[in-house]
Amino acid sequence: KNNKAIDDFISSIVERYDIRFSSSAVKAGLLSGGNLRKLVFARELENNPHLLIACQPTRGLDVKAIKFVHKQLLKLRKENRSVFLVSDDLDEILTLSDTIGVIYEGKLIGILKNKGIDIEKIGLMIGGVDC
Repeated sequence: KNNKAIDDFISSIVERYDIRFSSSAVKAGLLSGGNLRKLVFARELENNPHLLIACQPTRGLDVKAIKFVHKQLLKLRKENRSVFLVSDDLDEILTLSDTIGVIYEGKLIGILKNKGIDIEKIGLMIGGVDC
């Protein structure tokens, strides 16, 4: 039946995404915050998206999980897939983004290419200065 296929799929996801829980019968709502985020991330990546919207994708994750998520997002980029990253972590944005848009009080202040980017300029834009 499909139960074997489902169990095999779950085992594969758990191993590849390092999701930790006591049993595959555990409800997602009972997972720790980090493991739940990894599970949702795994679900989205398994659908082979052409566009992935990632909002605060590493918040609450440990360093190992953060590195894994970054690696997966960079892999999507190499596969010519699009990632729309929303993050308040400037280092994460600079590490993962080709193009950076800065929004201040609901307004797009500017769009910058992440090539030789001026951190001071981004800082001013984050503060609402239209450069």
